[in-house]
Amino acid sequence: MGQGHYYRSKRKIHLRPQFFIILAAVVLVCVAVSSVVIGRHNTEKEATAQSELTDKMSGFSSGFQVPSAAGVMQMAVNEQKKAGGPKVDAELRAKMDEVKAKLAADDTADLKVVFFTFDDGPSEHTGEILDLLKKYNIKATFFTNGREGKVMEEAYQRIVKEGHTLANHTWSHQYSLYNSPDAFYADVEKLDAYQKQVTGLKQTSHLFRFPGGSANANTTCTQGIVNRGYNYVDWNVVCGDGTSNSLSVDQLTQNFIDGVHKHNVSTVLCHAEQKENTRKALEKTFKTLLKEGYTFLPMEYDMELPRQL
Repeated sequence: MGQGHYYRSKRKIHLRPQFFIILAAVVLVCVAVSSVVIGRHNTEKEATAQSELTDKMSGFSSGFQVPSAAGVMQMAVNEQKKAGGPKVDAELRAKMDEVKAKLAADDTADLKVVFFTFDDGPSEHTGEILDLLKKYNIKATFFTNGREGKVMEEAYQRIVKEGHTLANHTWSHQYSLYNSPDAFYADVEKLDAYQKQVTGLKQTSHLFRFPGGSANANTTCTQGIVNRGYNYVDWNVVCGDGTSNSLSVDQLTQNFIDGVHKHNVSTVLCHAEQKENTRKALEKTFKTLLKEGYTFLPMEYDMELPRQL
């Protein structure tokens, strides 16, 4: 019995080539399945982490979410924090941080805040506007274009030195560039580099406003801007100077004040650097709103502000 058993065992061993082939195939299948499961698990973990980061970064008004840009935007936020933001005193910094937190929590019912923005400068009138802002201790945000020359360079420098936010409104302000996204991005980055060169900033604000607003652009350009680390901002209050040159100083002033009264947090668009009557409307606007208890703040990159698109 022992020899027979041993012989049968040896026969089984000699008859196993097919078995080893089948076994090898089974092992390979198991390894492949395991790799897929592990890969899927890792992908799901990465997707979850990316989603969480996107949720944190996607509050820039209207629930706008760009998952692919979340990491870029987080890096830009970190750079802005290192740069320190606008140079403001401790009291205003505390107010800005308070408002930022309330914006993030969508808890703005008790706020009376104004983000006053100036488009299309600098100009030979920027100094006049800065003098008025200084008089009333108001900090604002300047969405500039590419302006060269000594007067313009000094205006850029004053904007930063006096604690206002210097933001990007493209170098050329050409609407046609929306049809050529790569040329559009190059135009934006040209101004970004110029702002750093003129002011000595190591990091610009990376706040951006589309010429005509984001609704005038397209989804390719808005996606591309966010992918490049910019937070783009539109507005919720206008005075009417963007579409008309015939409004009186009184009408412009009333438009400013009435528009602010409609919001707990107002982002005001104006073109005072280009429009004389708008410049003349500023002082009464400021005096009235300050008397009514409104606080004027400069923008920062990680604030949640109005968007059209």
